[in-house]
Amino acid sequence: MSKTGKIVLVFFAGMIPALLFITTVIYIVMTKDNGEPVAQILTSGISIIAIAVSVWVGLNIYNLVTKSEIQEEINKLYNAGTGFSKQIFLNELEKTSGVYCLSEYLLEQFKKRGALEPSPDITYQELSAIESEYALCCESYEKNQWDLAKTIAHRLIIRLKSDMFDVKAAYEKDPLLEIYMKSRMGDMYFYKNVVNLRLSGEKRNEEEMITLIKYFHDIMNKMRYSEDRYLAYLYNTIGYTRFLLSANSNQKLSGTKIPKAETCLKEAVRLMAKNGRYHRNLGLVHEKEYAAGELDTKELENEYDIARQQYKDAISNNPMDYKAYNNFAAIHLKKLDKKFKVEGRSKLICEMDFSLDKDDENTVRSEIDKDIEYLQMGLGMCVNFEDLHYNFGKALMYRYLLIESENSFLLEEAIRETKKVEIFNETNIGYRYVLRNIYEAKNEIEKAQSINEKLKGMGDSNNMANLYQQYLDNHKKSTDS
Repeated sequence: MSKTGKIVLVFFAGMIPALLFITTVIYIVMTKDNGEPVAQILTSGISIIAIAVSVWVGLNIYNLVTKSEIQEEINKLYNAGTGFSKQIFLNELEKTSGVYCLSEYLLEQFKKRGALEPSPDITYQELSAIESEYALCCESYEKNQWDLAKTIAHRLIIRLKSDMFDVKAAYEKDPLLEIYMKSRMGDMYFYKNVVNLRLSGEKRNEEEMITLIKYFHDIMNKMRYSEDRYLAYLYNTIGYTRFLLSANSNQKLSGTKIPKAETCLKEAVRLMAKNGRYHRNLGLVHEKEYAAGELDTKELENEYDIARQQYKDAISNNPMDYKAYNNFAAIHLKKLDKKFKVEGRSKLICEMDFSLDKDDENTVRSEIDKDIEYLQMGLGMCVNFEDLHYNFGKALMYRYLLIESENSFLLEEAIRETKKVEIFNETNIGYRYVLRNIYEAKNEIEKAQSINEKLKGMGDSNNMANLYQQYLDNHKKSTDS
């Protein structure tokens, strides 16, 4: 209907109620003298008006509003609902955007989109549910709440596998949706596997880790012209995951264009030199090279120096990075392990010689004191990060062995500090090695043996089981004689 026609109809529509009112008044006046009660007259008049108005409203709706206009109003209501769902999704994305660069990127890109659903196969409401779980998993991981992070990761992986299958055709045409789905699935693979190892020493699912790397490499190809901070985040994710992979699994990626761990992490640091986490992860690569060597050589010393400098840079750029404080101390404690051949030892710690040259004593004392200081600073920032506790215990043990061998209180304190790990995670593997060694240093071999039994089949546990049994047998013979 034309605009003019609608105006004419509206004019006549407005006149009808007025005419009805005048007609009713005349009716009342004309019938009053016939003796009809006023209430009855009014009721009759109102009924006439009601019927007339109902007809009038119906006719005008029919004439004034076309079918397309009705559909347009329905669409507006639908879009308003979709817009609300989209806003909830954006709010969920915002929860992790301050920590993870990719979430920030996704938030910016989804904001630019209209209120229409991402695809016919997945709605903003469904994405909101995914993102809510994702944000909770990230938060749990960052707070070292391993069990919760693992539970959510397992649950979300099952859901994402189903959703990714359903929307595969859609996200192949929609790069943003593909980036979103692959990044969330990749991160869940990461959390699941890293937490599994930390909680129980369970081997990582290498195929899932490789899939994670391939997903993020796909994302990088789609974002190659993005800002440096986004690319740095992707390089860091790929590099750190490759660092976690075994040598055999890394070999499976040798035929691809995916860079190696060190290459990726160096690029991340180059692009975002002020990001402490990237420095820390690059330090871990060099620490791994240092730890793998059996003897201190010039090459290994260089790896040690680079790693420690990266940890210093991490702390300099992010003074609240408690993990970097732990790494800075831990690599020096590993250096002491190498120096005194604690790993792969043929004697128990209580039987070994830990004497220092006069020239070394002040240097070692200073470095151990620095280790203790940094570990205490880290614990001041985060009391539930297990590694800080057992490395603090290890530093106290070395202070006893190298500097204050008469101060047995140091070993008591080392045991108390290391056992604090049990409050947070009784299945932690690292603390068991440290606690076992402290008992060895204290010459409480049966306690060391008891802990070693829980490490059965891991690391040097088989070798140590033989040493403990030999020591206890010899001790029993000497006691009997």
